[in-house]
Amino acid sequence: GVHYLELQCGGWGSPVYCMVGVSCSEETDYDYVTYPEGSVVWCQDGKLAYEWGFGGRRPHRGAFERTKARSFEYNDRIGVLVDRKRRKVGFVLNGKLLDDLTVYDLPLDTPCHFIASLYDAGAELVMTEEEACHHTLQGLDWEAWRKSEPPEGMIDETGGKG
Repeated sequence: GVHYLELQCGGWGSPVYCMVGVSCSEETDYDYVTYPEGSVVWCQDGKLAYEWGFGGRRPHRGAFERTKARSFEYNDRIGVLVDRKRRKVGFVLNGKLLDDLTVYDLPLDTPCHFIASLYDAGAELVMTEEEACHHTLQGLDWEAWRKSEPPEGMIDETGGKG
């Protein structure tokens, strides 16, 4: 099935230092700069951080670099989309799916859960109202999402078993 978590960055003080994502690990000792093995997270500065640990196809190397276009700030809505059937994880910024951060080959035999972590004491993550989440999901390009093959340029760590 498809699972979606949408949060809004709130609070005060310095810029939001935050990460959100999915973990297939039972490890709970993580923060903004460390995350469990078996995880993929999207960081506030726009980069993807990846410690999948079991292979898979993941975005091109540019997804692991900081970029203003993918970064988020206070009042932005950030979402994590998990599709167990298609074995994909995607990230959504203010209602727009960031295609270049989509990760493929989510393990089917391992339970997964959403993770999020803040660095600053003045920051907070507020769960978006259900109606707003529905609106976001209705606005996504589901036809593009349903394509099972990743775009060209993916880093393939499946050993040919993708």
